[in-house]
Amino acid sequence: PDVGNEIQNYVSASLTKSTYPSTPQNFVAVSNTSTSINVSWNLVTTTNFTNYYLDIRTSIGYLEQNIFVAKNINSYVFNSLTPGTNYIIRIRAHNNTVGDSEFATVTI
Repeated sequence: PDVGNEIQNYVSASLTKSTYPSTPQNFVAVSNTSTSINVSWNLVTTTNFTNYYLDIRTSIGYLEQNIFVAKNINSYVFNSLTPGTNYIIRIRAHNNTVGDSEFATVTI
């Protein structure tokens, strides 16, 4: 038998079984006040993820990173923000075994 071909087929099959989670879609800021931002997204419908992580930053740097959000939740409110400041908020779906999806980003 062709051992090299068998190994290649095994590796290819193994890689496709452990795919990264889907990127959360329709990530938007749904309501804002002068000191808070409410973001929402469509729930990821695939089963290969465990939770979401959110990050919020300004042009200076991160305010908070890796905010844990349960997989059945599709919104989050950031409070105690500074009026007149621009914020960049990112979300990704996380899988404990294979890693993270691509980021979805909204700028406010």
